Amino acid sequence: MITPIWSGEFSHKRERDRVWHSHEMKDSLVLTGADFHLINDLANSCEQVAVTVEVFCGGEWVAYPWSGYFTKFDTKRDFGGINHAQCRMEAKVRTDDLYDCIQREWEDDIGIFSASSVIQAKPFKGTYEILGTCDFCSGTPDPDPCDDLGVSGEACLEYSSSNLSDDCPSGQYQVIFSYHRIVGVGTPTVPPTYGTGWTYLSGNNWWRCPDEDEIAIGVLKYGRRFDDTLEYLVAQTGCGLTVRSHFLGINATHAAAPSNTPYTFATANLQDMTVHQKSDVKRPDATNASFVPPTSSAVWKMKLKDLLEDLRVMFHVYWKIDGTDLIIEHISYFTDAAGEDYSDKPMTLSLEYNQDTPRKESFKWSDPDVSALFKGQPITYDCGNGDKEYQVKLFTTDLPFITNEANQEAVRDDGYVLICNQIIGGEYVVIDLNYPLRWSALHTNLHKHNRPFGSGTMNGEATTFTTVEKIQKQPAFTVGMCCDEVLDPSKYITTALGNGQVESATRNLKKDRCEFNLNYE
Repeated sequence: MITPIWSGEFSHKRERDRVWHSHEMKDSLVLTGADFHLINDLANSCEQVAVTVEVFCGGEWVAYPWSGYFTKFDTKRDFGGINHAQCRMEAKVRTDDLYDCIQREWEDDIGIFSASSVIQAKPFKGTYEILGTCDFCSGTPDPDPCDDLGVSGEACLEYSSSNLSDDCPSGQYQVIFSYHRIVGVGTPTVPPTYGTGWTYLSGNNWWRCPDEDEIAIGVLKYGRRFDDTLEYLVAQTGCGLTVRSHFLGINATHAAAPSNTPYTFATANLQDMTVHQKSDVKRPDATNASFVPPTSSAVWKMKLKDLLEDLRVMFHVYWKIDGTDLIIEHISYFTDAAGEDYSDKPMTLSLEYNQDTPRKESFKWSDPDVSALFKGQPITYDCGNGDKEYQVKLFTTDLPFITNEANQEAVRDDGYVLICNQIIGGEYVVIDLNYPLRWSALHTNLHKHNRPFGSGTMNGEATTFTTVEKIQKQPAFTVGMCCDEVLDPSKYITTALGNGQVESATRNLKKDRCEFNLNYE
């Protein structure tokens, strides 16, 4: 056991890009005398030294609800470090909790080749039929379509060509018309429940015109379920966490989600997403090169940190740990409960806006080249400072652009394509050419909450946002806090200025007081 010198202060801090507070020993421990020698003599510089804190409260020593650790490697050398002459050592203590565990592991590149069974996603549900061609000679280059196949009113024109030809009389054009369709199954009176634009054919069959892009996409053969991939990466940390998410439909037995636009959108589009290696999407009919070792081990790798960050950028989704549950939800899920009321406490009643608030926020996919439809427009405000760019690290989503042969050079092979699907008759079918995963749709449905200002422009249009981020800062104030009081920084504090969100709190166990920094709307 050691008894180091320490200020007695713990800090709780919430960063702007997260919804949880760290709980850390604010200052380094100072070890002298025998304590110095005990740690200095450790043969293994990486051996963890457990740290616990006790507080004298109510006439007895009681454990403070926190534990930490440090190693000889963590000793601070700025002011002497391991100083044999003075026998003085400073060590930065880490908090020993599940946040520390996951953040120690989440930058490892993990192979996701075996994260789930292989999933095949189709660009549409139904049977694609090429009905054939008819050709004839014509005195004009644009005659009426022929109907030699007898498919008038039962198919669509796939293509036509008209060229002067030696196979026709002099001066005439050889004209070719080709017909195709997609056939789906409904009932004689009800069209298929998937797709739109159906026309009755016969029996239980209906037909519709194919979209040029969905025909070009082809079958995406080598996908992985996104939720399985996420759970696999979390499991590889070894932290014993269970992923739970109403938003993504994963083990959703925790507190219910709100009934709002983000969760309606997620239910419709984000429950059966798949992850595909980009080279497989670019060349869907090629041999499965990304699946052949050693290529598979090289290209099917991912960092949990990057994945969680991409969820925040794409879907405005955040995470926190509750017990052993990793809760991953939309920002609208995380609402602060009421905490202490310090309205009668002395404090400075003034507010200042956070000057790091941007005037413009831009969002970009991992590939810089995407179509205008998927590129999106920045979210802008009438005031603020500078521009902030959010870059998706792992994914791109512009499926029609990626599969277009004309764009092969513009689209890199490395990285992943995220696909939103619905399961129809046991088959994964891409939803509307993946259009729900373009920035305009994501912004409209998921990014109107927790914006820094109440209004601005989104998708090029004036927009009133749903909720506002707390960016007005109050000067720090201090209140007394007895040794047996429980501090929960996730709860808002009421003052004469309103309900303030705790940005940071510093609790001094030796002096029974706590300093708060609060933010307001």
